[in-house]
Amino acid sequence: MLQSHKLVRSNEMLCLKGVFSFWTLCHVLRQATIPTGVLLPFAWSEDELSPPRDVRVDSAVHWSPATDSPGIKYTVQSWDSDKEKWNNISGCVQTELTTCNIEYDCVMVQVLAQEGNRTSRSVQACSHADSCHPVVNLTTKEGRLMVHMEKNNRLLENYGGHFEYNVEYGRDGEMLKQEHTSTSPITIQDLDEGRMYCVQVRYFCYSKPFGTPSTRKCVPIAESGSSQVSAPLQPNWRRRAGPAYLRNCWENHTDNMLSAC
Repeated sequence: MLQSHKLVRSNEMLCLKGVFSFWTLCHVLRQATIPTGVLLPFAWSEDELSPPRDVRVDSAVHWSPATDSPGIKYTVQSWDSDKEKWNNISGCVQTELTTCNIEYDCVMVQVLAQEGNRTSRSVQACSHADSCHPVVNLTTKEGRLMVHMEKNNRLLENYGGHFEYNVEYGRDGEMLKQEHTSTSPITIQDLDEGRMYCVQVRYFCYSKPFGTPSTRKCVPIAESGSSQVSAPLQPNWRRRAGPAYLRNCWENHTDNMLSAC
C-alpha cells in the first residue's frame, strides 16, 4: 500500500514538472525578439499581414501604409537581372518610412511589410509602371517573320540611345535563341514555311535587362502567296481567321500554347 502511494506521488511530481517546463518554454518564446534585418520565410500568425498599397517608382520608391496600425516596418528590394535574385536596397530595410531613394532610373522593385515575426507578400513595381514589358505585333510573309514593337515614347525620351529591345525567337516547343538587340522593327529571314515560331521581347536599358519580358507569342510562318498577322488580337478574330489557319494553328501548337488558337 505504501509503495502504491509513493508511485502515485512520483507520477504527480513528473506531471507537474512537465507542466512547469511547458509553461517556461511558452514564456521564453513569448519574450523572444526577432533580430533586426531578418526576414522570416513565413508568418507565425494565422492572420496574414496586409501588404503595402499603391507602390510606384519615379525618382524614388513610394507606397501607402499597409494598415493604420503602428509598428509596421517596410523592406524594399531591387531585382538583379544578372544574378536573378532580389537584393535589399541600402537604407530601406525595416524602415518605418513610406519612401525609399534609389540610385538607378531603370529598376524593378518590390516592397514588403513587416511586423514582429510576420512578413506580408511582396508588391512589385517598375520605374515605369506603364512600360515594364514591350507590346509586340508579329507579321509573317513567305518564310519571314516581322517583329514590330509599339513605340514607347516615354522610354525613348528618357533614355535615348541607351534604350533598346532584345528579341528572342525559335520554333514552338524549342528553346528561344537571341536574334539581336534593336531600337526598330526587325525581320527574321529563312524560316520554315507553315511551321509555328514563337517570339519574346524584352527592354534593355544601358545594355542590361529592364522590366519583364513580353508575352510569348506564336504564329505560323506564311507560305508563298499568303500572309498572316498576329497580336494584338481582337475578341472576334477567330471568325475572320478562316478554317485553314485554325487547322494549321491547332496542328502545330504545343498543349501549353493552344489558347492562342
